[in-house]
Amino acid sequence: MNVGSEHIERLDAVLENLEADLEARGEALGERVRGAELVIRILAAVMGLLALANLYFVNDLTEEIKEMTRSMDQMTDHFSDVSLRMGSMTHSVDSMKDTMGMLPIVAAQMDEISEHVEAMGGDVARIRQTRVAVDERIDLLNRDMLDMAGRFRSVNRSIGVMGRGVGQMSAPIP
Repeated sequence: MNVGSEHIERLDAVLENLEADLEARGEALGERVRGAELVIRILAAVMGLLALANLYFVNDLTEEIKEMTRSMDQMTDHFSDVSLRMGSMTHSVDSMKDTMGMLPIVAAQMDEISEHVEAMGGDVARIRQTRVAVDERIDLLNRDMLDMAGRFRSVNRSIGVMGRGVGQMSAPIP
């Protein structure tokens, strides 16, 4: 029986050493997990802050684009008014030209002015077309910004899921 008790005592000592070693390694692993968890939380917070900043800048850009669109609408209205006045001036110039048909130099200048007025009418029409194209691009940009906001929400949800996963991983092992 003496030999059997020596074996049991040695096994008991080996098990105690193994248990102490596992406990020390468990503590070291716990420290590493807490450190990794802290890093992940900090990164998640930074990503959240960056997402919020990005949303702020996207919103600011949207407001500036809306203001620019309003200003372009006003400018187009002014050009329309100018075009109407130019039409009136063209009519007046045509009347004056008929009246002054005996003065060829004045008639030539009136023709030149009339051509410029017609060219301005074409320019106003092109400005209107450009404004419509800009409005379409702004609508596309607004849709893209809404898509980006949805993607940021998805990223935020994913970060939350990652945080829960890290919390589960850092739980003590039974």
